[in-house]
Amino acid sequence: MKRKTLTPLQEAQIRKIGDKLNAAYDYEIIPVQVMEESREKQCYANVDEKIRLSGGTVHYGWSVHFNDGYLIEAERHAIWENKQGELLCVTPHPQNYDTVIFISDNTPVDPQTDVDNVRMNITANPLVDDWIMIRNTLGDFYNRFSSSEQDARVRHPATTSIRRFKFFIVYCFKIVIYLKIILLSATPYISP
Repeated sequence: MKRKTLTPLQEAQIRKIGDKLNAAYDYEIIPVQVMEESREKQCYANVDEKIRLSGGTVHYGWSVHFNDGYLIEAERHAIWENKQGELLCVTPHPQNYDTVIFISDNTPVDPQTDVDNVRMNITANPLVDDWIMIRNTLGDFYNRFSSSEQDARVRHPATTSIRRFKFFIVYCFKIVIYLKIILLSATPYISP
């Protein structure tokens, strides 16, 4: 799908999330050219395969998405850089866009470690802030419990289970509190 031209407001919002990321570079619009072997949400593996087939290097950064007109989200992403320094995204996206909004950040990335997305409310609706808070909590929860034995200080399996259970209870409690806050403050929102 061909991406629509960005509006001046969208450009300003992209720059604002770039500021939130402490980005040293402005955003770029990078063409997408998916390989037959490419898999969705597997940018690191896709770029590794492209390097194996064609040479070049990995270029790290953030892919920026507008979600339903409510928020802008930056997601850790890797694209391919050829020998001439040209950038190309080789990973398919759910919307099948022909370009990706990309903010360079060549801080080394461990592909085995998830980095939660950075989100920003682009409306005046305070419920979007609540939604972002819940998404961030769920991201923390996922990162804490999805990997096995990332914490080198925890060596005994029983200790790991107890620690994970403790964090599970804390995160469940946080989610319940956030939902209560949202429900208690949920009055029909009318745009000004």
